[in-house]
Amino acid sequence: MKLLGIPAAAWEWLLLAGTCGLFLFFAARRLSLPGPEYDEVYEANFGVAIARNLYPRINAVTDPYAVVPMTDWFVKLAGREWPLWVPQPYDWSGFVMYLTAGVFHSAGVSLRSLRAAEVAVAMAIIVLFFVFCRLWLPAPWALAAAFLLAVNPAFVIWGRLCFWAVEMLVAFFALASAACLAQWWRSKSRAALFWGCFFLGAGVNASIKILAFWVAYPLLYFLFIPRERKLQLKEFFFCGLAFAVGAANFIIFNVSRGFPTFRFLLIHLWVPTNWGIDNLDVIGNMAVRWRQFLGVLDGQLPAFGTGGAAPRSWLLPGLFIASFLWLAGKCARDKRWEYRKPAAVILALCAVLFLCICFTPSGLDPEHPFVLWPYAILVIALGFFSLFEAVNSFRFGRWLALGCLLAAAIWSWRFDGAYFSALKRTGGEGLWTSAPSDAAHYLEKERAHAVVCLSWGMAEQIYFISKGKIIPDNGFSFRGGVPPRLLAAYRGWLRDPATLYLSWAGPQSKFDGRAALAEELRKERKTLILEKTFSDGRGVPILFLYKTGTRGPFREKPPKVAGYDKIRP
Repeated sequence: MKLLGIPAAAWEWLLLAGTCGLFLFFAARRLSLPGPEYDEVYEANFGVAIARNLYPRINAVTDPYAVVPMTDWFVKLAGREWPLWVPQPYDWSGFVMYLTAGVFHSAGVSLRSLRAAEVAVAMAIIVLFFVFCRLWLPAPWALAAAFLLAVNPAFVIWGRLCFWAVEMLVAFFALASAACLAQWWRSKSRAALFWGCFFLGAGVNASIKILAFWVAYPLLYFLFIPRERKLQLKEFFFCGLAFAVGAANFIIFNVSRGFPTFRFLLIHLWVPTNWGIDNLDVIGNMAVRWRQFLGVLDGQLPAFGTGGAAPRSWLLPGLFIASFLWLAGKCARDKRWEYRKPAAVILALCAVLFLCICFTPSGLDPEHPFVLWPYAILVIALGFFSLFEAVNSFRFGRWLALGCLLAAAIWSWRFDGAYFSALKRTGGEGLWTSAPSDAAHYLEKERAHAVVCLSWGMAEQIYFISKGKIIPDNGFSFRGGVPPRLLAAYRGWLRDPATLYLSWAGPQSKFDGRAALAEELRKERKTLILEKTFSDGRGVPILFLYKTGTRGPFREKPPKVAGYDKIRP
């Protein structure tokens, strides 16, 4: 079938290109806003070091994530040492490290080039999502699902920041795996099956959060694959081999280190995490996750969590709940429905993923529910599709579908407009402020050689903005108390009068080292003197820069100034 002389298959890809262009129109605006956040540039800083031929340095004195000795996590190739992973106890992103290294090598180290790479990954997710949907649904509905994803505020906001919201990277690998496995289901292609297993394993190089899919996909296999389609032993072996090749870094790291990832994950099933989360409180965690999931659907958490603001809408939460209940009922009562199996698989996948994210080795962060977000969009698309199948008047169904899509687009445009207007006004709030970038430019101009961050959440931005020229030390502890090596570090820093100290000026401050440093200052009969204040776009003080001196008392908490109540932590 042709329209205007163009084959239908070509129209699908043209409309998909238009959908990606619409996403780009939203997501590519003001790439330098908000300011970079600590976790957004953590793995990217290793890309900075590789691109600029610097030695990737981890502050082993105070950084609790420096669990891998610096002498044996490299491989030597072409006269250089190449890092295998970003050392952390349970999560690392070699994928981000080398992706950003390539971007920075070709486009230079800048916040715009980093954000452009993130937007490109998000566009790839849209394409993979369409491919996956198209294997189950007619083209118009697969395009409708891709459209709903592309214009959605949560996807637009986190698509610009997907090296921070690593659930986006998990979605990339999970969708690549799901598309291959769906192709295997439809065509019995062994190559597609093995590629699906490879991508499922390779996803761990983006984030350990891919473990949710390591649980979900095998469970769905045993629940929904009929006996005559079960894999033979030989096929299982090659699936395992493909999976192991994708996860080779993860496997080598754990085997050589005594399985620290699994020990870390298992111990926090009954021991509260560093963020105080009790994984045995399943019901309480489920309630938190459900509220977060609804917040992701209506766009509130992505907006407020990344330094912006936006209007609330129950459009998508309502559509998701209605579609989920409608599909569950239709699957239960209509066993001859052509799309019963795909709908049941997607509903089960959403339920299993939701249960998986109720357990965490860290905190119940609001971006975690995004791992099931693309499938929630697919639930909405499937719900509309099955409802319109049941409507006697096809014309009525068609206009109703068009009306819903336009409503979603209009809401998204209003939402995104409010978010970007807030960013332009403030430059970013909370941990997404541009103040660390201003501090980095100042320190680089002053040629500071020793900088100590007394609070979490600023050191990585300063390293990134200075392109590796300023390497701050972390002067705080992630756990209660002050470890002896941190006290020794304080004494060494205080011996150098040129050492500068940075602290947050407001409620962003956590894992703070000011009280411990104050004790050492009293012993040395010294104090910290405020040298410079860095503010946000509204003039609200965000960062204080200190130097050591001998006059006046040092206050453990910075002076309270007007505007603190406007800063979102």
